[in-house]
Amino acid sequence: MRNPNAPAIELTARLCGRVYRLGDTIPIRPFTTILLEAVLTGAEGQTLHWIRAGEPVETVEISGSEVFRMTTPARPGDWFSIAVVDDAGPTLLTSAIYTEAQ
Repeated sequence: MRNPNAPAIELTARLCGRVYRLGDTIPIRPFTTILLEAVLTGAEGQTLHWIRAGEPVETVEISGSEVFRMTTPARPGDWFSIAVVDDAGPTLLTSAIYTEAQ
């Protein structure tokens, strides 16, 4: 976070009825599809960047406190995180949810 008034976020991944949180590792097979969900508050007017293994995969403009979802293919060894940015740069960076071979 850039300052104490930075946005708040809860990032989870869902697969086969199970919920994974930041720092967790999801056992998967190649070409598994997972659902990522981010509950975000305090980031109006900023941009959310979904990140897979260090590369942005999708960008979303934030208009208020919202729930964002992204369904994405995942491979063993991937990791997923989020960056929230405004005109001055990042206001929030999450740790990651990881994947490994099942």
